[in-house]
Amino acid sequence: MHFINRSPRPRFRRSRSWNDSTGVSMITVQEAANRLFVSTSSIYTMCKKKLLRHTRVGARAGKILIHPEDVEAYRQRQMVEAQTAPNPAPTNLPLKHLRLH
Repeated sequence: MHFINRSPRPRFRRSRSWNDSTGVSMITVQEAANRLFVSTSSIYTMCKKKLLRHTRVGARAGKILIHPEDVEAYRQRQMVEAQTAPNPAPTNLPLKHLRLH
């Protein structure tokens, strides 16, 4: 019987760089989710509802790729501006409906 001594090979997750036709780097759904601090299912839902601009690459449903600028544009559209403090009420209003005893 012949045994093959196979040492375990380290598994490294290869970082792939996806570029569009203009050479701009694109990110995956997981990377977009990390940037927006949401789940990947939220990103898929945003893409399905066309709230987040994206590109599908490949056959059938394809892989979803997103420009980092589109993630930032989505973030800017979702930003809510803070309101300023309301003006204090004027003190010289006639209060005819109140009676002081």
